[in-house]
Amino acid sequence: MEEIDLEQVANHCAMSMYHFHRIFQQVSGMSVAEYIRKRRLTYAAKQLVETDIRIIEIAFMFHFSSQEAFTRAFKAMFHLTPKKYRTFFRTFYMEEERVMEEQTGYQQGWIESGSHPDDYTIGIDKETAHQGRASAYIKSNGSEAYGFATYMQMFRAHTHRGKRLRMSAFLKTEEAKTGATLWMRVDDKQGEVLQFDNMETRKVRGATEWNTYSVVLDIPEESECIVFGVMLQGPGHVWADSFRFDEVDDKVPTTNILETMMDNLLDEPINLSFDE
Repeated sequence: MEEIDLEQVANHCAMSMYHFHRIFQQVSGMSVAEYIRKRRLTYAAKQLVETDIRIIEIAFMFHFSSQEAFTRAFKAMFHLTPKKYRTFFRTFYMEEERVMEEQTGYQQGWIESGSHPDDYTIGIDKETAHQGRASAYIKSNGSEAYGFATYMQMFRAHTHRGKRLRMSAFLKTEEAKTGATLWMRVDDKQGEVLQFDNMETRKVRGATEWNTYSVVLDIPEESECIVFGVMLQGPGHVWADSFRFDEVDDKVPTTNILETMMDNLLDEPINLSFDE
């Protein structure tokens, strides 16, 4: 999307312009200009499918002089006009997502993660739900399960900066020996953790019916990303449903465990020789 100065690129590679063009053609099988044009057309195709930006704006965004020039180059590469490409692939991806959701329980936005993924199964249960037609679940694959598994999501923090945010959801458990929890984390632009709570001292254990649980964190002005999810540690089964976020005032206490840890720190080190 930016202007590319090929002389600067050649200098970055510690080559003369002539040598850079010759080596690039030898390695990639195409000229530098052709490579850049194809990369721009590839990103333009992504914009066509994923956004509602007008075709002429996408053309200018990727340095084509006119919509006509963009359409000619696009059709030469993809064998479809930009308009037909947008219509066809949007329909294709929507159908693909519908089939994935029906067959595998895939849910847009959610990510499976954890320390021992082979010890757990994560999916969508269309028979058990607190409300609506489905819930998410995490289940251990046997009586011995190590580490943890989580079904998680992340989003930008910009609309909540300077506020106190309560995340709540309904959980139901069966034979959750170590425990099931909700968790939320607030990160800055460098990925440093600013706020965090995983209900470590409030785990849901054993067999429980649907109950609502919550995590409350402040969203500092330097916050960049909010990450949240449901987690199962060890053997058992947990269902989660009806996540929601509400901005609350200072009367609702925060559950930030980092703050609790700081409150419990000693003022000075003690027993340094281990004699006490």
